[in-house]
Amino acid sequence: MDKKKLGIYAGGFIASFLGMIVISYFMFPLLNTDEVQRIEEVMAASSDEPPSEQPVEVMEDSLSSEPLNPLAEMEKKYQSKIDSLYEVMAQMEADFEEKLTSQQAESRNENVEEIAKNLLNLDEEALAPIANRLDDSHLLQLYRSASSMQRQKLLGVIEPEKASKLLKEVLL
Repeated sequence: MDKKKLGIYAGGFIASFLGMIVISYFMFPLLNTDEVQRIEEVMAASSDEPPSEQPVEVMEDSLSSEPLNPLAEMEKKYQSKIDSLYEVMAQMEADFEEKLTSQQAESRNENVEEIAKNLLNLDEEALAPIANRLDDSHLLQLYRSASSMQRQKLLGVIEPEKASKLLKEVLL
């Protein structure tokens, strides 16, 4: 047998097999109506639709006015857990904000100290024009982050009016 005839026979067999599968797929609901109904019921029962709301009778004890509905009790229990979790979350947020602000302040202080160290390591001729252009609050930060030798150098290079104003703020 040559390859051409073998290919034709194999193709015919595969085509007839696929045809039978398609026909049986469409004929199944017609042949097995009971099975189709059972499958539809199972699918309807397992669908994501919420169950129909049925009224729940609330029984009250003659001695207490609290309902004996277990769902209401569970709801109260879970609501109290939710409330406590909200409280914990609020406390954690407050702690986080506090830590964040302290870390930012530390970072600013480190930056100021590094800038002060770099500025005050300049020679007096280079430092004088820079220091005289700074405003009073920046001069105060620079002065407070400097060592005693650097403070003397800073006071020596700035204008006398600024130096006196700076010392007044430091001494207060």
